[in-house]
Amino acid sequence: MVAPGPVMGETQQQPDDQQLQAMALQFARSPRLGEPADLAGAVAFLFSDDAAWISGQAWSIDGGMSLRG
Repeated sequence: MVAPGPVMGETQQQPDDQQLQAMALQFARSPRLGEPADLAGAVAFLFSDDAAWISGQAWSIDGGMSLRG
């Protein structure tokens, strides 16, 4: 399972969303919000034969948000 953090999409490019983006970045160790490409590599790996023996795991791909307490 992939547990993504805030990921930018077409609807989140609006100026009204800048305040929400700033709030989300307060909780991340990354200087930016995620993009779909940030998730794509992990998802592709999990669907590949290289990940055939991985099960029962949750991968946090969240720019470090899960590290903050």
